Amino acid sequence: MRVIITGAHTPDLIWLAQHLPALLPDVDVTSQDAQAFKNSLPSIDVNDTRVLLSGLDRATPGANQVHLQDIDAKLRAALAQAQVSFGVVYGQGVQRLQNAQRLVQPHDLPQRAAWVCDACSDPECEFKLFTGLKGLKAANPPAP
Repeated sequence: MRVIITGAHTPDLIWLAQHLPALLPDVDVTSQDAQAFKNSLPSIDVNDTRVLLSGLDRATPGANQVHLQDIDAKLRAALAQAQVSFGVVYGQGVQRLQNAQRLVQPHDLPQRAAWVCDACSDPECEFKLFTGLKGLKAANPPAP
């Protein structure tokens, strides 16, 4: 798997690219400034690549903040146009690093419990389930 970190604030990209490999040793992590990333966007293998966009949650002086927001908006528009999904990394220091790791490997997020209706044996639950299915079938009759 490959991870590309991009965004408007270059120091964040470099910092994440330096530290994320320690948490993800089997992942190829690279950073690209906004322009280089937009140029490489058509060649991204969306099945093997995760794109992380560095969030603009750091305080930046006035005019520079507006410039960074403009770059960020253009990156998001380019990603949307290319239909490439991405995650936005926020936080400070180690928290930012952990958030990036969760976006790449979300396995540590709580999983939903599997719904096992045949073990439920609750008559009200079964009645609601089958009544709902019957109503769904009536609302969407099969095509002739």
